Amino acid sequence: MVEPRLSAAIVPVALAIACCVTGLQGCGGNPTPKPTPSPTPSPTPPPTPPTPTPPGSYDGNPPFMLEDKGMRAFSYNPLYLAQPSCLNSPGKGACRNIINDDVSAEWAMNMWSETGRGDIKTMATFGANAVRLYGNDPRFSKRKFFDELLKNGMKVVTGLSNYPFSNQNAPAGCIWANKYDCFQSANDSYYSVLTKGEFVKDGYYHNAVEVVSIMNEPDINAWNPGAWKSQNNYIKAMVSGFDGILSAEEKAQVKPWKNGKLPKITVSWSYGMLAKELCNEKGYIMHMDDPNVDCGPSIAFMAQLYFAIQDPVGTVGYQPKHDLKKFYKERWILALQPFNRADEVYRQAVVPGQTWEPLKGYKMYFGEFDPAVNACGDHPTCKAYGKKRAGTGSEVNPERPEVDENSDGSLFLYVSAGIQQGQPSRDTIWHV
Repeated sequence: MVEPRLSAAIVPVALAIACCVTGLQGCGGNPTPKPTPSPTPSPTPPPTPPTPTPPGSYDGNPPFMLEDKGMRAFSYNPLYLAQPSCLNSPGKGACRNIINDDVSAEWAMNMWSETGRGDIKTMATFGANAVRLYGNDPRFSKRKFFDELLKNGMKVVTGLSNYPFSNQNAPAGCIWANKYDCFQSANDSYYSVLTKGEFVKDGYYHNAVEVVSIMNEPDINAWNPGAWKSQNNYIKAMVSGFDGILSAEEKAQVKPWKNGKLPKITVSWSYGMLAKELCNEKGYIMHMDDPNVDCGPSIAFMAQLYFAIQDPVGTVGYQPKHDLKKFYKERWILALQPFNRADEVYRQAVVPGQTWEPLKGYKMYFGEFDPAVNACGDHPTCKAYGKKRAGTGSEVNPERPEVDENSDGSLFLYVSAGIQQGQPSRDTIWHV
């Protein structure tokens, strides 16, 4: 754990000096009355020095890698409310506007820093070694958030906001304005994140950055009905977005950490199902081991992207500027966001991943996981769900031969319950 460097407080000392004051009559004759002493002026405080960067932030030596230790993380997206009453009437009146969804920016320090509510320290106290983020406004620095994570022995799963891809008001919203070619949108946005956002200094990523997600749930947020009538679809958006991120890194002169690694890259897929008419070569899935399994939730989307990366021109009609097959093999990690029981997810996604080409050999983690949602209508627990548990999940070890839902086995814990929804206690955390 990196300890912050503390600045010594310099307290100026006022020294009172007695002076002989000579009046017009000199020092002889009638005594000169003593002057009324002026009050000692308050010392002018020295200017506040800029906050120093804690040693280790950008030195190219990450203290640990999640891919080696496993991930135990909070999915962190606290809702910043204008006033307490907004809990009962979100989206109405004065509660309509949220300041910004980039909660890693300095404006949100009162929530996550030790000088505020201390959310990061709280998450670390529960044993978390990472935090997953959503919004990423490239105008704001994330350095203080990252420094706070390192100080608490944590890393970050971050990425681009969905805004440059799917918002119709974005300057270059590529889905609407550029026929799903998202190279330039991703390149411009991520370059600003790397520089203004202070993801990178002197060529090195901040040591807290572990995973970069291109987009959150593009199968939902970048879906345009009828898009499959052409090559302009969400898979093209992710292929070109991947290419754009690589170009932004080149422009920012990013270099590997001294351990030879760079942050992993991913797409955070929902646990939805690919339409049956697309679970074939029409949807870029070139071959399957078992159609009844390989068209399952999440993994079919992963397979679409994998096969498109192998032949971007022939599938989505995109000519990449990089060897995407090479970078995919070197830097990719799989991410899914299930709201089903662990045994179901293991059977539907993990088991096929051990043998099927698009998933085999790649590590996998859950970006969100709350099995109570489907059974309890978005509540953390209910009688229909059974045991009283908080929403949790896991990073998956493909070599684990079986899952016992009540075990404390080798699958890594991933806590995805929102910090604003209350803290899960040890006896409610689900070890999978």
